[in-house]
Amino acid sequence: MKNKLLIGFVLLIALGGIIALSVERSDDTNTTTSIDIIHVATVINDGASQQTYSSEVATGTTALDVLLSVAQANTFEVQTTVYDFGTMVDSINGVGSETSSNKFWIYYINDASATVGASSYAVVDGDTILWKFEEAKM
Repeated sequence: MKNKLLIGFVLLIALGGIIALSVERSDDTNTTTSIDIIHVATVINDGASQQTYSSEVATGTTALDVLLSVAQANTFEVQTTVYDFGTMVDSINGVGSETSSNKFWIYYINDASATVGASSYAVVDGDTILWKFEEAKM
């Protein structure tokens, strides 16, 4: 009789362990990763005209990534050059840097001069990114 009780007790513990593992596994399979979506505006001013685009992007997206995404969605081209210090925007929608007149694409965040390169600045919700083709002020 003691042997039957011992075997029954061992089987009960084993069954409890199997149920516990099953519940734990089902909890793991139901977890999802949440991605925060933010809203930003991109303004492109080439000196002759200005266009504004609204975007929804993931948190951590850079100002350069937003520009490239806007360009792809609106079928215009952006040309860049990668340097040791970061990525420089050479042209947007056919308007390119003019070294002879000291004109370049310069970007601003919320009407303030950017303090880091566009490939380093992670946009935040509500940002307005202005890309302006203008004379560099040195």
